[in-house]
Amino acid sequence: MTDDDRDVWREQFKGLLDPHATDHDDVLDVAADENRSGLRRRLRQRYAQRPGVDGILVRIDGHDVGIATRRTADREAGTAGDQVSGVDPGSGDSATLPGLPAEFRAITFSCTDTDCTATSLASFYDERRTPSCPTHGQMAVRL
Repeated sequence: MTDDDRDVWREQFKGLLDPHATDHDDVLDVAADENRSGLRRRLRQRYAQRPGVDGILVRIDGHDVGIATRRTADREAGTAGDQVSGVDPGSGDSATLPGLPAEFRAITFSCTDTDCTATSLASFYDERRTPSCPTHGQMAVRL
């Protein structure tokens, strides 16, 4: 395992591994295909079986990746956009896309007849399904 591989695994299990922990009382070997929720479950089981243990060294395919503390293993995954849990938005557990939320505006459609005041609002634009004026028919996007 290279340092780059180790960094990828540390990022994958970010929030479960404590970057400041240096001591461990136990070792947990996991396969390279282990996912975040599976590792969280296994860590919680190990801590439940061994109440005196405060740090578990996580090894992937025999290579040391990091130390999971009881506190990091017990922490909940969080909710979308939640920064309290230590999980970045877009990390996979938070069910959001990476980055900050975009701003949205309602799309305003108005009748193509200049004397008509009919309007309609939509949250998205699909030219195959534009709203229609009840009197004149076709509506156009108003900028």
